[in-house]
Amino acid sequence: MSNFSCNNQLTDFVEQDFAKSGIVDYLCRSYKNLGYIQIDNDGYKIIYPELYQNIPTEYFNKRLKDCSNGKKYIKPKGMTSRLFRPINLDLNLIQDEWLILTEGEKKAIKAVQEGFNCIALSGVWCWKCKPENDNEDTEIQGIIPDLLNLNATKIALCFDSDMWEKDSVKSALYQLAAYLIAERKVKVKIVILPKGEEKGLDDYLIAHGSNNFKILLDNAQEITLKQIQEILSGDTTQKLAFPINVFNNEIRNFLVDTANRLDSPIEYLATSFLIGASVLMDGYYKLTANSSSNWIEYPILWGAIVGGPSQKKTPSINIIRRILATFEEKLQAEYEKKLQKYKKDMEEYKIKLNQAKKAKQGTYVEIPEEPIKPYPMVVTVQDTTKEALATLVKNNQKRGVGIFVDELASFLKSFGQYKNGNGSDEEYFLQAWQKQPYRITRKSTEENYLIYPSHNILGAIQPKVLDKTLFKEGFDSINGMIERWLFVCTDHEEKGELHQAGCLDTSIVERIYTRLYENETVQDFYFSDEAKEIFLDFIREVTERKKSNGLTDLMKNYLQKQTSYVARFSIVLHCIHNDLACEITAETVKNAIELSNYFVKSFQKIANISFDSKSNELVYSALDYIKTKGFKTISPSKLHRSNKSRYAKLEDARDILLILANMGYGRLYKGEKKGLTFFFYK
Repeated sequence: MSNFSCNNQLTDFVEQDFAKSGIVDYLCRSYKNLGYIQIDNDGYKIIYPELYQNIPTEYFNKRLKDCSNGKKYIKPKGMTSRLFRPINLDLNLIQDEWLILTEGEKKAIKAVQEGFNCIALSGVWCWKCKPENDNEDTEIQGIIPDLLNLNATKIALCFDSDMWEKDSVKSALYQLAAYLIAERKVKVKIVILPKGEEKGLDDYLIAHGSNNFKILLDNAQEITLKQIQEILSGDTTQKLAFPINVFNNEIRNFLVDTANRLDSPIEYLATSFLIGASVLMDGYYKLTANSSSNWIEYPILWGAIVGGPSQKKTPSINIIRRILATFEEKLQAEYEKKLQKYKKDMEEYKIKLNQAKKAKQGTYVEIPEEPIKPYPMVVTVQDTTKEALATLVKNNQKRGVGIFVDELASFLKSFGQYKNGNGSDEEYFLQAWQKQPYRITRKSTEENYLIYPSHNILGAIQPKVLDKTLFKEGFDSINGMIERWLFVCTDHEEKGELHQAGCLDTSIVERIYTRLYENETVQDFYFSDEAKEIFLDFIREVTERKKSNGLTDLMKNYLQKQTSYVARFSIVLHCIHNDLACEITAETVKNAIELSNYFVKSFQKIANISFDSKSNELVYSALDYIKTKGFKTISPSKLHRSNKSRYAKLEDARDILLILANMGYGRLYKGEKKGLTFFFYK
């Protein structure tokens, strides 16, 4: 293809892209003619003008024509982000009017075209300086010069309508609002675009017109710093809802009916049902998530049901445990038969062996073969040690061993108890989560064998006990243990009524479990092409979320583990719905992502519950200390020195200040000497 033809195609692409945002042709041509649009071989750049002059800068945002690799825009590396001002907007003439700050250049151009004062960020976190390198924390960066130089007294923030579905976008919006109010003394409105197909400001203006947006803008209320802090500290009015729509009608009906009968949280029961299924699948089902990298996932789920002593955690688990017990009984009966036969064979063996020993010398006598002693196979265990588990896994042939415990705290505290806390229990379970090979060596018995341990785990735990077990080291990711758990909390309120009509019908679960258990052929599943794309999109989204400001390392690691869990949810959901095909559908992956989103939100709530006990005390004591002393700024080292018993390590003080920043109480940034400073918002 000639360069002329290629350029024509790219020119058409630019015009079509601008037209999608409802921008008229002459504006698009103006940007091209004045040099604010530059066409490259693979897309086009929107060049940013100076904030107060129509002079092109070196900063740009490049729109790629080919987005097949998941990337749509490219920003210049190593350059500080800038604010985009449409060339026909004169900031010098704006005085008492509201200035809209949105995300995306074309949205701002469209808004100005419709008569609104609007500028844009190139990304929701681009009001902070770009990190000097990829390893540097974005949450401690300073404010971009353009925002520092912006002379506006009233700013209306208008981000995309999906902000409520993306915690990082919501955090970026409100932290920006807190900065503008506290440090710049700006009046701030949050303009909320309604949910729907119209995602951005340009889409809304095209679909609903400027008059309707003017109503939204006028009706938006000015927000206060206190309101922002309440929102960022956690909206207690938003209730968690387990996505029972991921199950078919039969399973949904069972879950709803049983939850009503028990007057218990449906999420407790649904999670128990999922893990019960994965227990019976473990060993004979697997999913090749990516054949090129040999990425294989197994149906291994670790569930921690969190709730107070009267929230009916154990009854929800016991419904599933009783059904699993029927398989235990079958295995026990089979073992008893084999054991009786073994005892009889041993008696015959001893007789024949004795006869062989008494045979005359030189006489050929066949030495009898000693019978192999049978070992009991199990489905689940409760109170056990790592050593006992290893033996069970060895004897269980291919099948994994599930662990169901009433009190998860006791199970967690038992790690290494027989070796003064220095045992390798955690290492064993971390490897078992991924079904990694584990070598067992016992000097006392000279045993030496290799196993592939795998354990589905389900247990109940009270919020106040979390700090003494999984969160005993605070919110640091010490060894990867915390982020492997699927935490289940609830907002369920008991009605005080028990459903009396008829008997509880568990037949649907029994049928599903029987089918899963009776399969003795290894089943290898894979994603359909459409399902694979959805799964890859999810991985890309996780990668982007991990780059977001305001996320702790623990939260980033938790999100990363969800890439494995989405694959695991996919195979469990696929198989419980009796789909015999080896190909997992796109719909199943979407449902798996819904489950993952629930558990991520539940983890965030659990972290706040734990935060309300131990870390909450630390955070608010730090806040009280800053207020009492009247500090405008404070460093992590100063907070650390103020009370070393509370903030044992410098990193603890830094994390506390970062939490305060994420809650809208201030901003943590690098000072001139590269030391960290917390600027307190009064």
